[in-house]
Amino acid sequence: MAYESVKGNLSFRILPDELRKRFNGSMSYNAVDANDKWIYKKVLVTHSAATIIGTNDDFLTVTNDSDDPAAASDNVRFIIIKHTGYLTADESSLSAYGVLISFDNTAPAWDTTAAAGTPLFLAPGDTIAIKIPNTQLSELKLITCAILGGIPSGTTDSGKNALIEIAAIVDDGA
Repeated sequence: MAYESVKGNLSFRILPDELRKRFNGSMSYNAVDANDKWIYKKVLVTHSAATIIGTNDDFLTVTNDSDDPAAASDNVRFIIIKHTGYLTADESSLSAYGVLISFDNTAPAWDTTAAAGTPLFLAPGDTIAIKIPNTQLSELKLITCAILGGIPSGTTDSGKNALIEIAAIVDDGA
């Protein structure tokens, strides 16, 4: 039986022209067993810290998912997160706000110097793909942030949102 899997490639050109360097690579994840299942959704991120995937979210391709929704203790094996660049769920307005994501059950803070809560940052249009096999759904937190000079520069107020799109392979019942 074939289990869930994903494979992708990336390429970055860095440094000034006279020192040009290219980083090429790939990433893949092959499910361990039939308990590794996909979740896909779009999430409207606000100025209040929240979880990315909640216990009301269902797994894809599960015939009777009302009996088996995602649980807070399920582990995320692989996740792709894309900042769509939009402000609203109907994708009618562009967003100028970033998204901060933490993986340790703490609210992401744009200016933290502590290990806990140190976030990943996504600007509009950014996409990341990562393996975080021991991170529970309840530990993935996100919040919007202001951007200045391409980096997080402060918190946002109500209405300053960002729409993200996620696809994750989650171990159902970890």
